[in-house]
Amino acid sequence: MKQVLILAALILSACHSRKERLTTDPKIALQNLDGQIEELEKAHARSPEALQFTGTLVGLLATRAQYLGRLSDYDRALALAEEALHRAPDNESALLMRAGARSSLHRFSDAMTDIDQATATGAEPETIAVLRASILQAQGNLHEALAIWRKLGSSDSDIRTLGSLAVAEGEAGNRAEALRLFSAAVQRYRDVSPFPLAWIELQEGMMWERDSELAKAQTHYEAARNYLPQYAPATEHLASVLMARGEYRQAAALLRPLAESCEDPEFAALLATALVQLGDLKEGARYELAARKRYDALVQRHPEAFGDHAARLWLAENPAKAFVLARQNLANRKTPEAFELAISAALAGGEQTTACELAGEALALERPAPRIHQLAARAFNTCGHPDRADQERIAPSD
Repeated sequence: MKQVLILAALILSACHSRKERLTTDPKIALQNLDGQIEELEKAHARSPEALQFTGTLVGLLATRAQYLGRLSDYDRALALAEEALHRAPDNESALLMRAGARSSLHRFSDAMTDIDQATATGAEPETIAVLRASILQAQGNLHEALAIWRKLGSSDSDIRTLGSLAVAEGEAGNRAEALRLFSAAVQRYRDVSPFPLAWIELQEGMMWERDSELAKAQTHYEAARNYLPQYAPATEHLASVLMARGEYRQAAALLRPLAESCEDPEFAALLATALVQLGDLKEGARYELAARKRYDALVQRHPEAFGDHAARLWLAENPAKAFVLARQNLANRKTPEAFELAISAALAGGEQTTACELAGEALALERPAPRIHQLAARAFNTCGHPDRADQERIAPSD
């Protein structure tokens, strides 16, 4: 009974946004980030062999890409890491640099190869552990990742470590522990940069969104944007929640500036959906076409990073194309989201047998998402297993 009351109190407290911390003005923070990158680019040009400059530059480029949706920064980071490794083969710092850059583009197997080589050359164990846990989690190996994050979290109170552990606990269904860790991460943060705090709010919002708690998710996405209004992923998720609640006009207002300026085509794709719902079919078609062209180009360069997004965009119009992309994505990571996309694409493309096979695999996951049960029911119906379909329809949700 005590545990139930504790969980209820934690969930109730999460209905309200936590008190906003004082941070550096977001415009100044972004100007500082741009300035650091500019100076490090100059330092790298002067001394390309100095790995300390290159490593810092690669990290800052990844940060800007992550927060602002500047996809070209990922390309630049990878190019710098490749160059560093070419200059210093088997250098553990260069190997970890490339592992991080490859992981950002979802080249998980390649990144793990770099990590294994860096481990053999004596790289710092904690850095290895963070990278390995991140990749394992992204691949769907949550049990292994969680064990590493728990070990790291027991000795490190850094906001990123505690926040990453909170994310993993949330994905494992340990909501009370995740909420405790999110709060602890913020409470122990002593810096004034808005970036980590915005990231924490985004991650907590995504946990609630996965559990279909849209009002709570919206609260945290708005908090993330309060810290950093330019935070592209927070805007994307907030717009998605607004659209799910039928607030298409508000979502379109958020998305339009990013659809026009951001390198990530996801904003154009979402705006297209919102505009169609608002009755602006011509303008919606224009943005959808732009998103498709951009995704096709991105998939050619980085299929692991953008194949899933492109598959969702093609799902209605070209399910066969979506199915190919979804299967490639699933081969790279066995997450509930990847299974959901692959099953949806198989059903849309008339691949009933494959849909049933994928549904069986998805249901064998440690924690299938509620949506998986509903998709599995549809799949089993199409391939002649109505009893199993009925079983999945009444499967309890988390």
